[in-house]
Amino acid sequence: VVSPVALGYHWQLASACQRSEWRELPIPGAEFREPQQMEALGWSLEQRPLEQAEVQVEFLPPQAERSAGLRLAAYASPTENRLPTNSQTPIAGGYEGASSRIRSSAASVQAGQLVRVAAKARILRAPTSPDSGVLVYDNQAGPSLGQLVRGDAGELVAIELYRFIVADGEFRVLAECRGQCDIVLESITTSVIAPAVNRRSFETNPNDR
Repeated sequence: VVSPVALGYHWQLASACQRSEWRELPIPGAEFREPQQMEALGWSLEQRPLEQAEVQVEFLPPQAERSAGLRLAAYASPTENRLPTNSQTPIAGGYEGASSRIRSSAASVQAGQLVRVAAKARILRAPTSPDSGVLVYDNQAGPSLGQLVRGDAGELVAIELYRFIVADGEFRVLAECRGQCDIVLESITTSVIAPAVNRRSFETNPNDR
């Protein structure tokens, strides 16, 4: 809900969704099995070289204590006169304030559908400023309606986005690293619903009152 005027539509949509069932909307490669497979399926990575920063994006294979994941990290580059950790300057961004951006492969969607994105992110190193973290969003609504993932080191953060599809086309999930942080995306799942409407029609007589 982005406006109080839309609040009534919010409840109507919730009621319509209760009459339908969510089903899986597969995004190819979202299991994070291997980078070569993900690239072949349509995943892509963009990075902006920064002189004052070390930017890392890497694939982490599954281990006993965690599933596979994608690590997005950015640190201030070490120098001879390195400042204390708490005094490091925030990293200037590139893609709308980001040093790196991952773009998923595409899932096909249709106008009128509602898409839910559910993901998990593990914080390896806490972001250093209020606008730092990993921003998760989609190509339909853009970064302005995304979720900025933040937290303390070791915390597992839940990500949940809902998007109403207004035109047929592709649905992609994007994640970008902003400022100084070290965060691993451990899972991304998407599901879709076509809200049910009353399709019954009734013949009426214009002369009836």
